[in-house]
Amino acid sequence: MTTDRALLDALAHLVDRLDPTPEVLAHRARTALAERTDATPVRLLTDSAHTTPPGVRGRGSSRTLRFAGLDLQLDHVENGLHATGLVSPTTLPALTGLVLVCRPGGETRARIDTDGWFHVDHVPFGPVRFVLHAPVHDLATPWFTA
Repeated sequence: MTTDRALLDALAHLVDRLDPTPEVLAHRARTALAERTDATPVRLLTDSAHTTPPGVRGRGSSRTLRFAGLDLQLDHVENGLHATGLVSPTTLPALTGLVLVCRPGGETRARIDTDGWFHVDHVPFGPVRFVLHAPVHDLATPWFTA
């Protein structure tokens, strides 16, 4: 008689031998784990994708998101989106930082200027999150669909 754990281990070994995990899937899993961060989460306050102003039909070419300490505008451009962001001075006081636009399987980096502005080209459609790097602590938006 075998224990449940021994049976599960034998089954896992059999599956690994007969149908191994594709290396690309293992790489994606490692990348996803590497995207975890100790950044402080910032709360989403408003998102124009969830509100339709009175008298407006359809979707415009811009989307605005307001997080605690970060204003973000996404504009449709050829091959994706262009992001313009403004970090509040209380979030990154008088510091030039770095913003990462994270997506499954990659990231794009841009500088935050001394006034708190940043611009990122080629933001893909799909799941993204913005991580603001600063000397004191990092801040990260929740994942959202651009």
